[in-house]
Order: sequence, then structure tokens, then C-alpha cells
Amino acid sequence: MKKKKVTWNAGQTAERHSRPRLPPYMPLPDIADPKLQLAWDEMVIGGILLTTVTQFIRRDAYYQTIPHPMMISGDSGWGEKNVPIGASMIYLGTTDVDCQANKGRIISLPYPTVFYEGARYLIQNPNHFKPLE
Repeated sequence: MKKKKVTWNAGQTAERHSRPRLPPYMPLPDIADPKLQLAWDEMVIGGILLTTVTQFIRRDAYYQTIPHPMMISGDSGWGEKNVPIGASMIYLGTTDVDCQANKGRIISLPYPTVFYEGARYLIQNPNHFKPLE
């Protein structure tokens, strides 16, 4: 069977299908403290969380495809906003975020989501948040 040949008009090119740039896949860290793990297991939507480490809000190229900005532990060197130790926020459950794994695979990770100062944020490390009992 003979293959068909496509002839393009002058200046015409095929459309490129580009996928959005996804954040790299990095699993959420395990919660080391058994009491903190139990508190997270019993956490309900609408519960209160307190920060135990300074956080900052991160928005960059990798994080443009996620539904909400990411809260990352540490002081803001290049973040948008600092969140002080002891800040309270409302737990909203989890939000699935598609991440780029090796060999082009896409893995969906459930990130804890909070409501803080009028906006939703994803939590990168649950070890740095304490649920109130």
C-alpha cells in the first residue's frame, strides 16, 4: 500500500500540540510524629490548622498549572507572602494535582488544601501544620 504525501501551502505548517508544564512529581513527606499523624487522620473539613514553621506562598512556572498556590516551609526569599508561625487556617480537604513523573507519566497527588486570608492554598509538607483538637 502506498503512503499518502501531505503537501503544505507556502507558509503553512502543522499545528503543534503542547501540554501544559506540570510540576515535577515529589511525593508528600511522611508524618514522622505518631500523635501528629493521628491528628491528621482525624482531621475533618472545616477544622482549624496552625502553622508550626514559617511558610511562604510560591507561584512560578511549574506551579501555574495547579489549581491553587503552594504553601512552602521557610522564609520567603522569592515568595509572594509570608505566613507566620501560629497562623490559623481552615482545612478544606484535599485537591488532586497532576504531576509529571519519569518517562512522561502523569501522577495525580492529593495535596491538603487550606483557606487562609481569603484564598485557597495547597500544603507541601503536613509535618509543619498542627490540627487543633
